[in-house]
Amino acid sequence: LAIGVVDSSLMPIMGYLVDRRHVSVYGSVYAIADVANCVGFAIGPAVGGEVVVKYGFGWLMWGIGIINILYSPLCIFLREPPGKEEKEAILAQDECQVTYNAFH
Repeated sequence: LAIGVVDSSLMPIMGYLVDRRHVSVYGSVYAIADVANCVGFAIGPAVGGEVVVKYGFGWLMWGIGIINILYSPLCIFLREPPGKEEKEAILAQDECQVTYNAFH
């Protein structure tokens, strides 16, 4: 359930960022994001368990909260990521040379 919630919110954001900044090669981006999720779910319980044993559950929650607060200003940069420049001018509607013929 947890990985589905994370993937359903993370993957569209990753696709949007790839469209805005880079060549649209989604496979490698999704693979990197998926590996990061899997590593987090594999290592997180082991590290969290050791922190709980050593410091207690309350300090684990405080630590996660502090890390999230320190990390959250970086998300401001994801609001309007700069896009790549267009290499070709976009044609205006009146400059288009294509004509349409309707056959009745």
